[in-house]
Amino acid sequence: IAGEAIQPLCLSTDDHREALRAHPGHAGMLAALADALLATGAQDEALRTLQQLERSQPRDQRATLRLAFIDYEARRFPEAARRFEQLLVANPEQHEVAFFLGLVRRRTGDAAAALEAFARVPEGHERWLESRVQMAGIFEKQRDFPRASAEIEAARAKHPGRQIDLFLASLRGHSGDVDGAVAFLQELLAQSPDDDELLYQIGVVYGEAKRRDESLQFMQRALEKNSANANALN
Repeated sequence: IAGEAIQPLCLSTDDHREALRAHPGHAGMLAALADALLATGAQDEALRTLQQLERSQPRDQRATLRLAFIDYEARRFPEAARRFEQLLVANPEQHEVAFFLGLVRRRTGDAAAALEAFARVPEGHERWLESRVQMAGIFEKQRDFPRASAEIEAARAKHPGRQIDLFLASLRGHSGDVDGAVAFLQELLAQSPDDDELLYQIGVVYGEAKRRDESLQFMQRALEKNSANANALN
């Protein structure tokens, strides 16, 4: 999405400054200068240029978009949130922006606002799966394991994969359903009997349930399959 914001010209920063002297406040030239400055590592001047563009062209969202991502990468989360929200007011269909707003809100500890932002990402969008995983992570932290599991089950139905499977097993274990978590992992293990990572994960489930002997048994089995499995060794 950041790549959509501004298309740089193959000119030096001096070239752009010279052009701006001839055409003060020209939006396209300000945008091009900002890109040139970012490319040369002059971020502070680039920020000032983008902020000037944002003030002078409030309807042109490109500068705001670029500034929002710069704020996000610099961990200036309140500023990033303000700009992402501004962008969504102008265009509610910017689902990529909604996703990043969710990340910002989660990092600032506003779980409710993060959930609301992630929920705006529709099924079929490239960020949908990650949004559901983020939502599940929030519910897991709140110890709302049924809702966390529901999000992962929905994600798994559309995008099955190893990490989703392991997350679901972990949630079942944390919810107290240790035997259900182990049975689920055993089903996966039956399809890949030499998978030391699955053996290790079963050991983790047992370990978190304080079932030490069973945990050690599966850690040992994992090491028999892969003696270099550092997690099982630990």
